[in-house]
Amino acid sequence: AIRNVIESWYRAMEAGDVTVLLSLVTRDVIVKPPGSSPIEGEEALKQALSAFLQTHAETVDYELEEVEISGRLAFARISESATILPKSGAETFSVSGMHLTVLRREPEGEWLIARDISSRVTAA
Repeated sequence: AIRNVIESWYRAMEAGDVTVLLSLVTRDVIVKPPGSSPIEGEEALKQALSAFLQTHAETVDYELEEVEISGRLAFARISESATILPKSGAETFSVSGMHLTVLRREPEGEWLIARDISSRVTAA
C-alpha cells in the first residue's frame, strides 16, 4: 500500500493532477522543499502545487530505497531524478536528490503522506 502511494504521487506529479496529489496526503501535511520554508497544511500544499504545475511539467525516475513500518507510522527513503520543463518555453533542466517521507495509517486503514523533506538539487 505504501509503494502504491509513492507510485501514485509520482504519476500524479507527471500528470499535473493536483486533486490526486491532495488525496495522497493528510490534512496536516508538512512538506519541506529544499531552500524554502515548510509548506504546512493541505490548503498551503494545494496552492504551492497548483502554482508549480501551472508553470512547469516534470518527468521523474525514482527508486524506493527503503520502507519501514512501526504501528500507524512508516517512513520511505526515495532517490529520484527529474526533468523539469518550464511551460514558458525556457530550457528544461534536471534535478536529483532524495526524499524522506513519513506516512501515517489513517483510521480507515489507508496510508497517507504526513511529512516529507526533500534534498532535490539542480544537476550539474
